[in-house]
Amino acid sequence: MSIYCLIPARGGSKRIKNKNLLKLKGKPLINHTIKHALNSKKINKIFVSTDEEKIIKILPKNIYVIKRPINLSGDSVSTEEVIFHFLNKLKKEKIKAPKYIVLLQCTSPFREKNDIDKSISLLISKKYDSVFSGAVNKNLFWVKKKQIKPINYIPKRRLTEQKMRAQYIENGSIYVFKTKGFIKSKCRLFGKIGIHLMSKKNSHQLDDLEDLKIIKKLYA
Repeated sequence: MSIYCLIPARGGSKRIKNKNLLKLKGKPLINHTIKHALNSKKINKIFVSTDEEKIIKILPKNIYVIKRPINLSGDSVSTEEVIFHFLNKLKKEKIKAPKYIVLLQCTSPFREKNDIDKSISLLISKKYDSVFSGAVNKNLFWVKKKQIKPINYIPKRRLTEQKMRAQYIENGSIYVFKTKGFIKSKCRLFGKIGIHLMSKKNSHQLDDLEDLKIIKKLYA
């Protein structure tokens, strides 16, 4: 069974400069995700998609590099486009596409030892088409257009937390999906979807400077 891991890690970032190279516990941010992938007992090969030479230079020798072109390195480029570039690169190199792809994002440095393999096992054992990692959340959300409005509850019928239906946040840490289904749907989440639950603490993402302060405290 072929399972390949893809780690997107472009060089540019508007909100935090050289984000994927920021040091956490003395190691670049990307190295934490690479370590998690290397600890997996189910992943066969690990690929990093990047346009940054500084990232390429620090990668372990057993990590495959997918050099990303300039047109796939901007802020508006979707992760799905990066995955398709990865698959096309495999085809050009005459490498057979894997049955499953594990997508790991560098901006989620908190994962327990078995989170990745549990996500893979969940997809296979439950016959899901795709799986994402997330955390339980019972916050009350509002959206602002012309006016501010609640989107997941009615204020007059406010429930206690114990009576609220469980909601889940997609934490961006782990995605596992069937390659053929991804090609057909053009989306990392499709078909019968499952969720691998992680703790709130391990669901922090590094997107801006405020996140950086929180993560550094958690990693201290």
